[in-house]
Amino acid sequence: MGKVTFAPRFSLNYQTPWNEGNIGQHFATQITAGANRYYGRNIFAYAISGQLESLRRDVSRSEISKSFEEILAEGRVCANRNDDNCISTIGVNTTKFSQLKVPYADELMIGISQRIYDMNLGIKYIYRAGRDEIRRSSRSVSNLPTDSNYSSNYYIYTNEGISTTNVITLTLENTHPLKILGVKNHIFFAFDWTNVNRNYTDYSDTLTNQELANQWISWNGQIIRYADKPAENFNRPYTLRLNTTHTFNVGKTKWLLNNFFRYRSSYKAMASTLATSTVATRPPDKIDLDGHGIPETPVDTFRPLDIKGAFTWDMRLGFEVDMHKGNTMYMNVDIYNVLDAKNLAIASAAYSTTAGTTATPVYEVGRQFWLQLGYRY
Repeated sequence: MGKVTFAPRFSLNYQTPWNEGNIGQHFATQITAGANRYYGRNIFAYAISGQLESLRRDVSRSEISKSFEEILAEGRVCANRNDDNCISTIGVNTTKFSQLKVPYADELMIGISQRIYDMNLGIKYIYRAGRDEIRRSSRSVSNLPTDSNYSSNYYIYTNEGISTTNVITLTLENTHPLKILGVKNHIFFAFDWTNVNRNYTDYSDTLTNQELANQWISWNGQIIRYADKPAENFNRPYTLRLNTTHTFNVGKTKWLLNNFFRYRSSYKAMASTLATSTVATRPPDKIDLDGHGIPETPVDTFRPLDIKGAFTWDMRLGFEVDMHKGNTMYMNVDIYNVLDAKNLAIASAAYSTTAGTTATPVYEVGRQFWLQLGYRY
């Protein structure tokens, strides 16, 4: 973007006075705080997306003896739908990329860590404000002129996205390995509460005419103005994490077994039904706009969609061998989603210039196996 960004970081670590005394051996306290700015670095992806469609060519041929490459070299455009051995469609870019501000997030953090004998208890709070984040808008909504190099109602990217994130994390872990039958065990437990509010779902979320007209809608049974519609929130508010690491030696070989268990809570997404929808199984709600006391005017309707909680178990089994004078050969086998759980990840959103969002189920990746071999010297 030709812009120079400045991202300062500040960190404060305070050790309490009693940490150096007898009390500190078992009850040391540490307070941390920070203030940081982070800039995004993936704007190149938006520039690329704006040029992909023009590379597309749809070719029609009458027989297999005629090669597609030959038809493309001739460059003849089809006169009608029944024409053959010609280029039926030449792609036109649907996204017009222009100069953007670089998105950034300002973050404040404060936390406290308390040792209790061989355990460490910690709590941390993070506040993050995202600004100049990227959204999409259409030419018609942004009242832009047509451009012959792009489709009639092309899209543009804007910096109108904003977000606010609050995170509270509670952790508990042992500071020294727990030795049982020659096995060293380390256990880490964490609980996260996360709240995210933003005026978009993802970078492809498009500004709509609804936002400009501020029309009446039905939101979970309540009749409100579009501007009062809460932001779509696909964030799972609660997460439980348990990580166990076990190491032991057999001769010159050091073995490791790691298990990572994670449960993410359920949440509600919103699926929409347009006012013009004629689907009987999910008709839009109606309101009384003429004041006659009879709800007769359909409005765009948003209803809750329950997304179940998600549990995953990841595992790593590995070993390393001391070959000679610090040279080490190692191998790790990772199994992600050991139980092959079918977890619903998110309700992705599809937008248009006149509609809201329609939820579509998307599932997380199933069981995977990864093998890593390495040699350190």
